[in-house]
Formats: sequence, C-alpha cells, structure tokens
Amino acid sequence: MTDEHREKPTIYTIAKLAGVSHTTVSRALNGHPKVSAAQRRKIEAIATRLGYAGPNRHAIALRTKRSQMVGVLLMDLVNPYNSELAREIESELRTYGFTCMVSSCDGDGREAQDIAHLFVDAGVDAVITNVAEPLAALETEHAPPAVLVSDARIEGFAASVHINVFEGTYQAVSHLIEMGHRRIAHLGAGAHGERYRAYAQAMRDAGLQEELWAYGDRAWRREALQERVEAIVRERLQDRRSLPTAIVAHDDFMALSVLQIAREAGLSVPQDLSILGHDDTLVTQLVTPRLSSISIPIKRIGRAAARLALRLSGVEIDHPGEPTGKPGAGLDHWEFSAVPTWRESTAPPRPAH
Repeated sequence: MTDEHREKPTIYTIAKLAGVSHTTVSRALNGHPKVSAAQRRKIEAIATRLGYAGPNRHAIALRTKRSQMVGVLLMDLVNPYNSELAREIESELRTYGFTCMVSSCDGDGREAQDIAHLFVDAGVDAVITNVAEPLAALETEHAPPAVLVSDARIEGFAASVHINVFEGTYQAVSHLIEMGHRRIAHLGAGAHGERYRAYAQAMRDAGLQEELWAYGDRAWRREALQERVEAIVRERLQDRRSLPTAIVAHDDFMALSVLQIAREAGLSVPQDLSILGHDDTLVTQLVTPRLSSISIPIKRIGRAAARLALRLSGVEIDHPGEPTGKPGAGLDHWEFSAVPTWRESTAPPRPAH
C-alpha cells in the first residue's frame, strides 16, 4: 500500500497531491465558483482515488464547537423576494461547508420569536433574518449572533445588510413625474417605511398630492394580505373619475395583483395605467407586459448576509461583502442600494381628452 493510502485521507492530503492550498480543495469539493472546471475535475479525481468521503459533520461540531448550521428566518416564502434571498444564502453557506435551516413566520411576530427559540435549541451558529421580532429571543446568554437584512435600520443585531431603497424609489417616482404622470398612487401598509417616505418626498418636491392605498399595519399572513390588497385595488379602480395614471406597489407580488385586476377592469397597461413594482424578482419578466421594478441586488445581498453569518460563526473568509456593496459602521454592517429598472409596464400617460 502506498503512503497516500496508509492514513485516512484529508483535504490536506488532497491539497499536497494536487499542488494547491487546502482552501482551494475545500472550495472545489463544495462547488465554489472561483475554482476553475479543470482544477475541480483534478481535485475530485484525486479525492475519488483516495476514497475521501468528506468531513463528518458531528465530528466537526465536537472539535470546533460549531454546528455548521445557520438559521434563516424570513417574513414568508410566498413572496418571490424571500425565496430568492433564501436560495442565495443557502448557496453561499454551502460553499463554506455550512447548511441552513430555513423557516418563515408568515408575518406573525409571535411565531417569529418561537422560531428563533427553536433555532437556539437546535444550536445554530448564527441567524439571518429580515424580521425584527426575533431580536428579543436572540438576546439571551447562549443565543447565536444574528444578521438583519432589511431596508429599515434596527439596533441590536450583531451584523446587518441594509438595503437603501430611499434613493432608488425617489428616482423612480421622479421619473414617472417626468413622464407626465400627476396622479400617482402608492400601494402599501401605511404612511411609513422608507418606500413610502421616498414616494411621498418625490411627490411633495414636485408639488403633487400623495395618494395612499393602504392595506393596514396589522400582522397579515400572506394569503390574507393578498386578499386585502386585491379588495383595495378593485375598489379603487372602480371609480374611473379619480383613477391614477400610475401605481407604485410595495413589492412585485402586489404589482402583479394590480396588473391582473386592471385587466379585469378593462384597463390597458401601460396606456391607461402604469405599474411599478419593487424588488425586481424573477416574476417581473414572466408576465406581459413585463413589470418595471425598483431593483435590489438580491444575489449580492444574500451572499453578503451569508458571509457575515459565517464571520460571526468564526469562519475565516475572503471578505464579508461584495465589492459593489459599501461597509457601514465596521465590517459587520454592509449597505446595498436600489435602482429603478424600466420595462413595458410603465409609459407616459394618455393625453387628456
């Protein structure tokens, strides 16, 4: 038997035979995009020849005092934004040999705290969330550190990925005004939040009246929320005399509801009604007309959140954020900006008869 088979093979054994670092071996075996296809094939071939079975998760946990698991708690998994965010987080964690437990609270703050307690009991190394309510459950002595992903600034989290939606939303509403729109409605929870504040500021700066289509601040489950949104939109679109020429929706899912109900009401989009979504998820390009939306870099946000969680778990990584993000107060707080993306659902309004 050769020397390379006398002991149980490790990534260091593979690294020596492949002439690369152990980090490169780890990345290659976990499908990291920075490793070339040729190098990955070479490393995988050596690993197969040696009978390398990969690290035992329980052994790693005992040795490192890490579970190599991250809890991911999101508002709901129906909204395409949350499901796309979860996918990017999971993909980046897997690159570093971590896995994640994904759960959603469906807009229920008490349920969010219960899930946070379950994460603590499961021994996750860190938590990533876009819900503020779990913070109280994560402030206990043995609770894991948490990363907040949000367009709101909330104190108390160990790390954060802040999404600056104000500037992008302001630019988008201003552009609608430049197109000639004077009656622009905002579909959202109420007169608060960065998305509404940016809309309201742009309208006031142009000397125009704000118009809020509010579905209310209560903790809605997504199904009930969509029913409430659809009821409000149907009611408002019935009165043709006070019909706005453009609607800015809180997210893409709500914008799709507006598009469907507008068609049911016999309105042409964008000739009679321009529609602007928010988040720029994949669904915006799966409908006709394709939806204009205020884009946020979901892929980069998810990767940055995962890397911050890894850093908080004690993992050494290249850098916590992407080059296009900018650090806030220290390396554990990053910020990304939203920008409008224009497609066929927006256009100048019809000339007045």
